[in-house]
Amino acid sequence: MFKERYFPSSRLNGWLTAHAIQTEIIGNSELGKPIHAIRLGVGPVKILMWSQMHGNESTTTRGLLIWLEKYLQSPSYHEELSLLIIPQLNPDGADRYTRANGKGIDLNRDALTQSQSEIKTLMRVVEEFQPDYNLNLHDQRTRFTVGDTDKEAALSFLSAAADKSRKITPTRILAMRLINHMVSSLPDDFKMYVGRYDDGFNPNCTGDYFHAKGIPTVLFEAGQLGKDYTRTEVASIIAQCLSNLLEFLSKPIPEQSNEVIFKEYCQIPENKTNSYDELVITEQYQFYVRYIEELVNNQIDTFFEFTSNDKVDSSILNFRQILDYRKATLEEQQLISLRLSKYLENE
Repeated sequence: MFKERYFPSSRLNGWLTAHAIQTEIIGNSELGKPIHAIRLGVGPVKILMWSQMHGNESTTTRGLLIWLEKYLQSPSYHEELSLLIIPQLNPDGADRYTRANGKGIDLNRDALTQSQSEIKTLMRVVEEFQPDYNLNLHDQRTRFTVGDTDKEAALSFLSAAADKSRKITPTRILAMRLINHMVSSLPDDFKMYVGRYDDGFNPNCTGDYFHAKGIPTVLFEAGQLGKDYTRTEVASIIAQCLSNLLEFLSKPIPEQSNEVIFKEYCQIPENKTNSYDELVITEQYQFYVRYIEELVNNQIDTFFEFTSNDKVDSSILNFRQILDYRKATLEEQQLISLRLSKYLENE
């Protein structure tokens, strides 16, 4: 169940039914599919979380369900927290394995316009539920590295800007505090793979929008560790982050100065785009490959994005695989020939 990147609405519904989880339909997608929500707890601190706003970003959804499965076995903080969980905000995109919804709109660029039924549903839920905190759960592509290192960004966070000035508001500080706690709670051997996004302001993004409204909103971006293209390991890390964060919020938050919070947050390296799935070296060419995933016949297929050596200006790069004709096995030589043929077609 949790090793499949393709996580359509039917798979989610099957999981919810198998675990006898009561949901409510809070709205419908643009193509008429129901959007489900789960309510847990009766506590005074209210937390709203949504996942798969982008339909092809399922790692956080799977991590959320891993956490939920453990929570249901041994409910904690039931009296301290009220949780409203939307495990799949974009069921049309999930079924098609696309970032956009069924009408081709990026829901994370619709916060101001609110033209799509999925965003209208989210905004209505926020208005009715009045959350103290939002958790905005996403995936990121494999191109990101942790700052100027050769470590891939397997998990990233952001406390988004609230305006063009990117002023550090009390709302942003609260989101930073939550991010700092999650990062500090991660295993030491994983922390080197954690980055943060830049905080360039975009009022159409939900995180920026909600911060402008004064609701602390944490952006999660689940990446990939090494060659684990199923992202199973990172899904488990997401579950761990959620568990640690909710436990933290179920108790009074220890006081800490804004300066200390901001400094600790800034110590998380800002992501760069220096990671590639492959470095290919032939007798005449050296080029880089990034994978693009699309749904073909209900299976994820991989296509390629090529970058020539002369267009890469960083000396610190991350590669998940190096295909060097000088050291290649017969099987690797065949793969190199295929990559070279595709590369030359795109030149």
